Amino acid sequence: MPEPRLAVEEVSVRFGSAGTRVVAVDRVSLAFWPGTVTQIMGPSGSGKTTLLAVLGALLRPDEGRVFWSGRDITDLSEEERTTLRRDKIGFIFQAFRLLHALPAIENVLISRDVRGPRRRGDRERAVLVLNELGLGSKLDLKPAELSGGEKQRVAIARALLDDPGVLLADEPTASLDSKAGTQILELLRNLSDKRHYTTVVVSHDPRWTRYVDRIVILEDGRVIDERNGRK
Repeated sequence: MPEPRLAVEEVSVRFGSAGTRVVAVDRVSLAFWPGTVTQIMGPSGSGKTTLLAVLGALLRPDEGRVFWSGRDITDLSEEERTTLRRDKIGFIFQAFRLLHALPAIENVLISRDVRGPRRRGDRERAVLVLNELGLGSKLDLKPAELSGGEKQRVAIARALLDDPGVLLADEPTASLDSKAGTQILELLRNLSDKRHYTTVVVSHDPRWTRYVDRIVILEDGRVIDERNGRK
């Protein structure tokens, strides 16, 4: 089996202090491989989103180690962590986080603007990605003119602009109707197969079971079960 692209070993995260301290993630060890889709499930407060933040280098664990392609990234500086997130990780959220005043193409390119001047070929790359996601005719439409599923695909295009190795999605289908949600499920599955992305999805949506390789169940910050998907 190839080396995991992303892994955590005995990771714990705590919030609060003294008598109000809460253990959000409790000694979790997991590995995630290229070309796979993993669904993380569990009740509210089980630590799903906190674990996703650790995987995405948004949050440093209080204990344990985080690895990227075998490299220990736990103690990277904030500048190094920002560079890793920017270049190697695509984030997809339930709230699409689109700027309402901008058309689809500019909402994709906005991820470039936070780094400095745009580079030659950025727009062509954004058009290519939007076309791949079936939005070639919607480049100049603003979010208010798009359906929920189309908005989420714009958000996914933004995440894909730099062809990241990892996609981290937090409830990406929760705001969508059944048809649009299924389209997003199929899209993320196909992207992982085609580009060998390592995809981790936090979701309560039972439809994911048919599209993921593995399901991880959290409760009180601990992994209580792992099972195969695609059923």
